[in-house]
Amino acid sequence: MDDIDLRLCQILIVNSRLPHRELAERLGLSVQAVHRRIQSLVEEGVIRTFTTRISAAYLNAVQAFLFGVPGLTSFKNVVERLEKDDRTAYAIAVSGNNIFIIALLRNVSELECYVEFVKNALSMPAPGVALEGTTQFPNAPDRPSGPAKAPLTELDLRILRSLHHDSRKAVEDVSGELGVSAKTVKRHLDRMVADGAVEFGIDFIPTASPGNLSFLAVVLRPGSDRATVRRELAAAHGPALVAVTTPSNLPEALMIQTWSATIRKQQELVENIGAHPGVASVVSHFPQDAHTFETWRDRMLSGPGRGAKDS
Repeated sequence: MDDIDLRLCQILIVNSRLPHRELAERLGLSVQAVHRRIQSLVEEGVIRTFTTRISAAYLNAVQAFLFGVPGLTSFKNVVERLEKDDRTAYAIAVSGNNIFIIALLRNVSELECYVEFVKNALSMPAPGVALEGTTQFPNAPDRPSGPAKAPLTELDLRILRSLHHDSRKAVEDVSGELGVSAKTVKRHLDRMVADGAVEFGIDFIPTASPGNLSFLAVVLRPGSDRATVRRELAAAHGPALVAVTTPSNLPEALMIQTWSATIRKQQELVENIGAHPGVASVVSHFPQDAHTFETWRDRMLSGPGRGAKDS
């Protein structure tokens, strides 16, 4: 994986249904080159799945990050415990025996209950907790969004189920699978996108490729403007910053996921981020293992829809 592959993945994280031609224009490549790069990323396991999900915003769901040192000896045991709660979305074992957990809560009132679950399941008495404010993917277009409008119909859900594990499936293929016209499928998809009801992304596994992934915990200096610091870091470091999250409950913090081709480049990146005048400290965590879980949101598309009408 190189910088162009990384930029390609960032774009696909935000919208994995973009056609090859548009991807090529954004990256300054030929359509054939984009096709080959996507194929290679899939074969390497960097892109595990092209996903379609009901958007977290549409569901009023809240993403939470928990981190700390568990009282368990193996990551396998951590995974076995965490998968018992359908709010667990992702777990990462990083350096220093730390575990990072991403959870998708149905609403913020579930936070206390989920924290207690993690404390008990992982023998982790005092996990750190951060609530997602916004997550940006530098060098990628903004994810389509809009105010939640009409409820999803049964046909909407059937379309989303068809695309759940293959967001790049052609409209004509969805049409043939569901027995409705391609025009009808496109109309429903366009409406769901306009309403901000759907997310087209990828299951992104950068650790499958040679290179160095890191999770940075950044603390800002008092008085620093977080939006300005985030914007300046993204402009300075380009695609090396995979994602930048601003926790809503930690106003002086940034959570940054980075990727570099070599350890030396990763060290330089951390040093440069730490040298920004608005940054007080940077702690780098290197992942050692990771696991993706099926959440309650995924299960909404794994079976027949309920309470929705066809239209």
